[in-house]
Amino acid sequence: MYNAMRTNMDDRKQGAINQGLELFDLTEEIWIERGWTARVKELKAARNEFVISVESDHPDDSLERYFNQFAYAARNRRERQIT
Repeated sequence: MYNAMRTNMDDRKQGAINQGLELFDLTEEIWIERGWTARVKELKAARNEFVISVESDHPDDSLERYFNQFAYAARNRRERQIT
């Protein structure tokens, strides 16, 4: 998403924003179903920071690093499951 913001491609940027928001919402639904309510509070805070960042049109590098940690962890988990 942040790469799309840096390239100033509006259609790509909006698609990435929508996808990011959908991911937050779906994750929240799953976590609530599983009873992980303590995690939902942090997720909502992260979603709020995401919205502030994309609305300001100034990507927050620290926020990007924060989200990338989860992406790396998910990728590592999938790779371990495959092998």
